[in-house]
Amino acid sequence: MRNVPGFERRGNEDKPSDAQCLAIPALLRHTSLAFAASTGSGKTLAYLLPTMDQLRSDEILRPAAAADRRCSPRALVLAPTRDLTTQIGLVAKALSHHFRLRVRVFEAGAQISKNARAAKANGADLVVATPRRLLRLHQAGVLSLRGVRHIVVDEADEMLLRGFDNSLQELLRKCPSIRAPPAAAAAAAEGQSFASPQLSFISATLPAEARHIIRKRWPHVEFLFSKCAHRSPSSLTHFLHECKGDKLLELTSMLHEMRLGSNERMIIFCRGVQSARAVQHALVAEGLPVSGCHGAMPEKRRQQDLHAFLSSPPASPYLVCTDLNARGVDFPEVAHVINFDFPATSALYLHRSGRTARMGRAGKVTSLVKRSELGFAQQIQAAVLKEQVIHNVQKDNTPKAKYNRRGFGRGFGPDAPHMSEKLRPTKKRMKENAARERSAKTRLMVHSSRAMARQALAHRRF
Repeated sequence: MRNVPGFERRGNEDKPSDAQCLAIPALLRHTSLAFAASTGSGKTLAYLLPTMDQLRSDEILRPAAAADRRCSPRALVLAPTRDLTTQIGLVAKALSHHFRLRVRVFEAGAQISKNARAAKANGADLVVATPRRLLRLHQAGVLSLRGVRHIVVDEADEMLLRGFDNSLQELLRKCPSIRAPPAAAAAAAEGQSFASPQLSFISATLPAEARHIIRKRWPHVEFLFSKCAHRSPSSLTHFLHECKGDKLLELTSMLHEMRLGSNERMIIFCRGVQSARAVQHALVAEGLPVSGCHGAMPEKRRQQDLHAFLSSPPASPYLVCTDLNARGVDFPEVAHVINFDFPATSALYLHRSGRTARMGRAGKVTSLVKRSELGFAQQIQAAVLKEQVIHNVQKDNTPKAKYNRRGFGRGFGPDAPHMSEKLRPTKKRMKENAARERSAKTRLMVHSSRAMARQALAHRRF
């Protein structure tokens, strides 16, 4: 495969990582793949390089393949969040100049008409978007999926297990039939294209439940795990801090001590929007330079805070965020991650800690834990110290909430990302309940009026 200028001498990326050496040859063979490797191991380049190389080779061998690029992309990269699609799009566009391909990023939240104008004016060989955004564009007639030959599902476990599955399945049903291509090696040797798209699932964690779904729906997909999958990087140091008093007070005192003589970037993870807001307000009150990032913030304000955090030197070296930024997003030169709220699952612990110590760099993770969380945290700590695979990466450590008339109680409201959809009192369910109550009242009134009429009629007879 070609050497790509501009990607050989970036930081520690002077040579391919182990994960890239494992995944790229398999993807170049047009193998449908479920691939897992540790956070910060270069997975984005591992799937973009072979995908774009195959697109360019196919275009050279069959010039007609790119003739309909205006309304029918040949490759899709699907990701769960807007921030992640934006980041993948930046990397893909940097590569596109070398491969002479057109890359289009459709951000969630943008107007459909704006996306439609961009697609018609510039066209696209490769599209990066969330599944829901692509479905809306397809339903609006902006994009056709008949020419899709490569489909990459980034953060696959999140997409399959956390609320994206229905839109992902619907989108895949609209693409050409996905099946195991016959005589794949022979066809590739002859330079022939495949009628069936190449399907790739990429993630840092692939728990048993996600693997079961993939095997059941797409039995031709092969599984490939790097030796660092489901492990914490060896360059990452982990600390547990048991909080016996107020966690906010202990956090602020810890940050004041760390700040002396240091301006390193630090990410503070919270479980849910309410917790993130409380932490940010407390740190601002202490005079600490803090930015915030969570789903309840207006997009413009969120981008301003991220810019302040990522500027060099950082205007605000502390970023308080939710698990919205725990997956995939690459924050450069983050030296320290603090878990203010301990993550709900061990998989989420791996993803959070993966925001530092990327591509072999050193990093630290400090977790503030209560007594009730100490046992689960120590299990993860023991696996990390022994450099073992962290098993049960899907195991939920979250206390289960019981809904009552007053709600879920503190910390378990609609902002909590770990809450089951079944427990949330949606507007639709509330309307249905109100309709049932009205129907029951109507039936009761009809029954009462009929009973009174019968009683009056009987009285007249006597």
